Amino acid sequence: MKWISHQICTFAGTYAISGNLPLSFAVSAFSHLPDVIEYGPGKYIFRKHRGVSHNPIFWFVILALSVPFSYLPVIQWAEVFLGRWDVFSKWNFSVMCVLIPATGALFHLVEDAMSKSGIPVWKGKMIVGRLYKTGTVSEFIVVLVIVLLCMFPVLVSHYLFS
Repeated sequence: MKWISHQICTFAGTYAISGNLPLSFAVSAFSHLPDVIEYGPGKYIFRKHRGVSHNPIFWFVILALSVPFSYLPVIQWAEVFLGRWDVFSKWNFSVMCVLIPATGALFHLVEDAMSKSGIPVWKGKMIVGRLYKTGTVSEFIVVLVIVLLCMFPVLVSHYLFS
């Protein structure tokens, strides 16, 4: 999936789940993490595209290891300090924001798993959805369907509860 498609799908999915606009932008910004870490020094660690950097087990471990960081004094201080400002208290800044990068990466993996290339899971096993090929019309259609599916609960909740 192209990077712009990852951003659109991740934003739509996060907003449909959370209803939180800043959180959706933040998670969407990290939706490229599995690809980004393969560049620069990471190319020596993650030797091939859609290798370890695209393994969901790797990112679930990162997600689990991120939770203790929310208890660091600097993160706790940030929650108290930023919570004093209306802009941050309105959007519920939380110490759990340390989970945003791994959450964005997991969205990326779900989106890549729908492709014809798929993603690795364990010992050569792959998750392959075969719904699209990157850069083709089929990718555009998949992105459009995801956005429409994510808009449905937002629109329903808007009209039912407003």
